[in-house]
Amino acid sequence: MQETLTGAFRGLRAFREQASVKTWLTRILFRQAARHFRRGMFPGAGFLRLDAALEPAVVPTTSRTDIRMDVQAAILALRPEHRQVIVLREMKGFSYEEIAQALDIPHGTVESRLFRARRELQQLLKDYLT
Repeated sequence: MQETLTGAFRGLRAFREQASVKTWLTRILFRQAARHFRRGMFPGAGFLRLDAALEPAVVPTTSRTDIRMDVQAAILALRPEHRQVIVLREMKGFSYEEIAQALDIPHGTVESRLFRARRELQQLLKDYLT
């Protein structure tokens, strides 16, 4: 978080107000996270397997905490580009246009990534959906 704010302060003169401050800060955050990931500062990030988490059949008495943990594990199991759009859309409430601006990708790419991410989540959490 501190690095994001420091990066924003350094780049304040470059901010052109074409995007909202929220999407501008998000873009800075994602660039820094990608840089850390490439440098190996997040070993194993994005490679968590969900198989073990969903192995046993879901029973009706499953608590909300268990469900929340399974959903978090499923989100972590997504490919990074799918995880980004799901988190921004479903958890942070970004619009499609805000996501496109934050990730610097076309609107259509946001739509296709969300479609694929939702389909994959549906498959990973199929025990909850039956």
